[in-house]
Amino acid sequence: MLENAKQHFDKALEGVLFRINDTSGVRILAGPASVTTFRDNHYLRLAEVFYNLEWLLKNAPQTVDQAELDVYIDHYNSLERSDAPLPQILRKIAKQLLERLEGAEEQNR
Repeated sequence: MLENAKQHFDKALEGVLFRINDTSGVRILAGPASVTTFRDNHYLRLAEVFYNLEWLLKNAPQTVDQAELDVYIDHYNSLERSDAPLPQILRKIAKQLLERLEGAEEQNR
């Protein structure tokens, strides 16, 4: 099965995904290397989500689903409350996104 797999290795995030030609599409592997990086990778992926949502709000606001946005913001707030060691890049984009949303709310009043 892995002979047909297309391996994607993201050196910056030290993660490995195997795309499999079956109905599930993706195989995720965990282990000694992954266990040391998965939290940081998650925080960086959340930052990526926020950068993309901010871009959408600016360039295609009609495509932003409020329920989806709320899930990500609630998750970020939960991480903050847990005192997780969030990277500065995540804190920065979260603040930027929340300010954009607050500004949009004020304009809609």
